[in-house]
Amino acid sequence: DVKQAIDLLYTSRDRAIQQTANTWLQDFQKQPEGWQVAAQLLQETNNTYVFFGAHTLCNKIRYDLNELSTEQ
Repeated sequence: DVKQAIDLLYTSRDRAIQQTANTWLQDFQKQPEGWQVAAQLLQETNNTYVFFGAHTLCNKIRYDLNELSTEQ
């Protein structure tokens, strides 16, 4: 779950857990479903989730814009 990984990244005191969460989130951002989840995160009240959603959309636009069809 994306929110759980975000929480682990920013709240865990264990560096290994933070690194695992960071790697998982970076891999997730590269997946096609990242578009939809990022847009959903923008609707959250938790600013950390909103930031991650915005950051993901920026990366998706920069690197994966070709994933979108003309209808999207």
